[in-house]
Order: sequence, then structure tokens, then C-alpha cells
Amino acid sequence: MTQAAVVGLEWGTALSGAIVLADGHVFASQTVATPPEAQAALDASIVLIQSLLEQAAEHDLNMIGMGVGAHGLVDVREGILQTSRLFKTWHNVPLVSTLKAAFHLPVTLTNAAQASALLEYESGAAARASHALYVSIGQIIESAYVINGAIFQGAQEGGESIGLLTADWRGEKPISLDEVVTIPGIQKMYYSRTRINERPSYEEIVQLALDGHSLALKAIRDTARMLGTLLPPVAGLMGAGLIIVGGEIPQIGPLWWVPFEAAFYSNRSTTAPPILLRQAHYGSSSVLTSVGRLALRYFLPER
Repeated sequence: MTQAAVVGLEWGTALSGAIVLADGHVFASQTVATPPEAQAALDASIVLIQSLLEQAAEHDLNMIGMGVGAHGLVDVREGILQTSRLFKTWHNVPLVSTLKAAFHLPVTLTNAAQASALLEYESGAAARASHALYVSIGQIIESAYVINGAIFQGAQEGGESIGLLTADWRGEKPISLDEVVTIPGIQKMYYSRTRINERPSYEEIVQLALDGHSLALKAIRDTARMLGTLLPPVAGLMGAGLIIVGGEIPQIGPLWWVPFEAAFYSNRSTTAPPILLRQAHYGSSSVLTSVGRLALRYFLPER
């Protein structure tokens, strides 16, 4: 009997796909650059999925569906990505209908951060906590609030974020968290402190910090402290007893995590209920794993 499997697809600054088996194992992952135009990104997704389906056929897998996690505001019922802060030109992208038409397989769509939050609740760092705030930090900040195993949607279902909170002002312009504590934020802070005309990439800045470069170290530590200072009151207002932090930036390691954690606990009110802080259990594959498992849950026949 062939094993059931699904395709997991992540729509973000990169298009990532993988085969997720019925036992939760993820393999054959592939990643390509995301074209900035929505139609081109849809076309690239089809090519990527076709490659994964060919590998699935080689392994004699029974492909029963696809799960898509999009970084942005999604309409789950209509199967569309409404908007994304990663690509300003993406509006009402018909992800589900396009992929269904291309492959004649059922498709689920969810917000990427919400999917990762549920994965952390079920088998990760959230450890079935009753009230947990999941925060992912990369090109933007994304967040999801899990209450007793369900995503709290609020008035706007589909995924908004604390990354939109105002962190500073520049003249008359409010500056959001997205702009100051993310990957672009680290880059901007480093560039503003050096007179060198070169503009190293984020990865190069991280390597400079690991090598002991003082300005790179300061850019990473200062952005970490800023986020650590702002998170406690947000979590307190939401009533979260636990914050799980994932995404690309925490993968820097202690250079980022230690100042972030120190700022978080030192700036928390002594009269407020305690809030625990944990690193996400799942790393870069969290979205693919989570959307794959959700798709399996929807499409795998009961046995």
C-alpha cells in the first residue's frame, strides 16, 4: 500500500515547497526566489510543485492534496492572499483556485504565522499552553495568538501582526516595528553607523558580528533590545502567559537572543503576571511542516 503525502508550499520572500508524509516527515524540499509580480509567483509555484510531484511519483507516494502557508492577510474561505507586507503589488491573489486548476488536487490555505503557531502548540515550544503568543521575526514581524489550541482571529480573520505597531517617529512619520527590528531594520541600523559606502547583505552583517565586528554586533544587539523592551506590555495587554519567538533572526543565536531575553525580563512590570519566553522548537521548515500537517488532517481519509 502506497503512503499518503501532500505538498507543503510557503509563499514569502522565497517560494519553498516540500513533500510531507502522513507520518509528518518532510523531505525533497526546494526553494526558489519569489518573483515580485503575483502572476509570475503563481507560475513559479506551479513549476516548483510539478517538480515535487515528479519526485513523489518516483517514490510511489499517494498525493492527496496541498497545503499553502502565505505570509500576509489571507481569506481562507475564498482561498486568496488578500495583501502582503512583503510585496506591495500582491492583492487578492487566487492561490487556491489556481493550484486546484493546475493539479486537480484539493488545497488548503492559511496564514504562515498562524500555521507555525499551531505547530508549536501541538508539538513544539508552546507545550499546549492555554494562552500563547507566537512571534516570527524575519523580513517582517508576524504574530499569532493561540488560546486553548485555536487561533484567536479577532475582527480581522486571516492574519495581522504586531509588526504594525509604532516603535518610533521620524518627523511626522510613524515608524513601525517592521521597520526597525527585522532584517531590513538590522541592515538600516548598521548602514547608519558606518561611513563605508558598501552595503553588506544581512547574512554578511551577521557574519561580521560573529567575527566580533563592533558595529555589526551593536546593530544586532540594539534591535534585539528594542524588541525585548516592546514585547512585554503587548503580551500583558493580550493576557499571554507565554511568548514563542521564531523566524529567521533568532537563528543568529546567542548574539541576538541574549540581549533580547535580558531586555524582555528587565523591562517587564514587577506587578504584572509572569510571562515566559521560549525559542520556537521548529526552525526554517516550520511553515512547510505545519501546512503539510494541516493538509493531511483535512484530506487524509479516516482509517
